[in-house]
Amino acid sequence: MKIASRRGHLVALESVAMTDIVLNMFIFFFISFSLLYTFNADRVQSIKVKLPVAGRAVETKEAASLSITITSTGILYLGKNEVSYEALEAEISRGSKENQEMDITLRSDRKTEFQDVVRVLSIISGHRIRNLNIDVIKDKNTIED
Repeated sequence: MKIASRRGHLVALESVAMTDIVLNMFIFFFISFSLLYTFNADRVQSIKVKLPVAGRAVETKEAASLSITITSTGILYLGKNEVSYEALEAEISRGSKENQEMDITLRSDRKTEFQDVVRVLSIISGHRIRNLNIDVIKDKNTIED
């Protein structure tokens, strides 16, 4: 003879899903409020730091800079003044003796003869200038310092 056993309460899937949602919401709000409490501006502590002060300051020398422009017609400018190659070499020589860290910016038009650019580069390299910037003039009518 088979005795029928009583079945317990069946758990419906809807109650499992609802329990899962409630637990996830509890975890979300628990973490959110704990972060809000932790990073509250009233609870932030600060550390006072005494920074050292220099006893003696040394002035730095501002690096001299030259701007050399070569137009497509071969005209050479130092700043906004037209110069010859000899005058350019004399100016670079004088500037490099005064300041070893002199900056030179070489600007040229896209249509400039390559030999003109090489001639200026050889003058610059003859004076052991290490800081050289090369730029291309976009508008051939503008020569900026």
